[in-house]
Amino acid sequence: MLGTILLYTNGNHEKEAKISDLLKEDFVVRTMDASQLHERIGYLFELDGYEASPEETFAPFAHEVIVFSVVDASIISEVAKILQEHELNIDRKAMLTEHNQKWKANDLFVELNEEHHYFLKRNRLNMLLQLAMKVKPESVPEEIRPAFQQAVVEAYDVLKKQSSAEEIESAIAKLLPYFGDASLIKNA
Repeated sequence: MLGTILLYTNGNHEKEAKISDLLKEDFVVRTMDASQLHERIGYLFELDGYEASPEETFAPFAHEVIVFSVVDASIISEVAKILQEHELNIDRKAMLTEHNQKWKANDLFVELNEEHHYFLKRNRLNMLLQLAMKVKPESVPEEIRPAFQQAVVEAYDVLKKQSSAEEIESAIAKLLPYFGDASLIKNA
């Protein structure tokens, strides 16, 4: 066995069964439901030293999550590829760590959701920056060219470093008017 997987599908038992069947030769697959969101990750993985937590009620987490005991990124990527090939994608993924094993499942899932949205924003900014790099300077009206160039430089700087979600949103807001239906640039 390569390790253990903790699987939360928000009650999609058909998906749980398909994933369990696909991965059963290589992983122990532990499924969980919303009634266990108060439990510590270490307890859900059945690690030594963890006991059941006092009952606490959380609203069902809206997104599916998979947590791996394996810390090898290539194995996790391979599992993600297999799931995608079988149309069983799970966007929120994590590895069991010394730190997060102490967290309640709900807390980890909320953190994963925030990270997921953060990377979606980074990807959106990257896409806008790629579009901006294809713009021919002569297609940008002279009166807005300096502002456009400044927005491109700022977007590049934001992507270069570990920026906050707010910095990314600001860079998107500065680049977005130059593209789309109300584009300030001809043929953008």
